[in-house]
Amino acid sequence: EIEGAAANTTATVNEAEVAKNMTVQLFPNPNNGVFTVKGEMANTSLNTVTMEITDMMGQVIYKQNLVVTSGKIAASISIDNALANGMYMLHLVAENSRKTVSFAVQR
Repeated sequence: EIEGAAANTTATVNEAEVAKNMTVQLFPNPNNGVFTVKGEMANTSLNTVTMEITDMMGQVIYKQNLVVTSGKIAASISIDNALANGMYMLHLVAENSRKTVSFAVQR
């Protein structure tokens, strides 16, 4: 279990480092599979970020490229048929940055 604790510590440090490069909001939360993603990137030269939605087992349920304009992300997502009730993780990936937000689907 000591190895697991070390891995968790590393993940926390990486998440804190990434938080400096990207901020993300997802609302409403919980939602019914229709939601808005907004965020800001420190690197304003990026044109797109990759959004992945995974279940709690890490399986990718949905993937889409989002447009970045002047360092800002604003997207309305509608995948209501693909998500059952439960918890999911939204991952935004850009260059060396990764930001994860958890959300719930309730119908």
